[in-house]
Amino acid sequence: MLRQGALASMLNVKPIIVLKDGVLEAGEQIRTRKKSLDRILAMIRERVGNRAINLSVVHAIAPAEAASLAETAKQALNVRELIISPLSISVAVQLGPGTMGLIAYPLD
Repeated sequence: MLRQGALASMLNVKPIIVLKDGVLEAGEQIRTRKKSLDRILAMIRERVGNRAINLSVVHAIAPAEAASLAETAKQALNVRELIISPLSISVAVQLGPGTMGLIAYPLD
């Protein structure tokens, strides 16, 4: 029997993990990395609309991809301040190398 992670890998499924009330929860599962990153941007846009935000792009050993995502986010969202940062080791160990995330804080 294949483990869920192995099956997801074979199908190129990228899970979206959401931090809700201090707990990481499994959200949607999207096929392909680009579609999953586009969906994360859309989720933020749905929540904040066109309000100004501070944005952090976090990554696990993926600085070039994080920079690219930051540029895409700046075009899609009303970003006032942007930070790119590595994920904390405790989270990166659980999610693996290449993990990317966005943290948005509305200013108004």
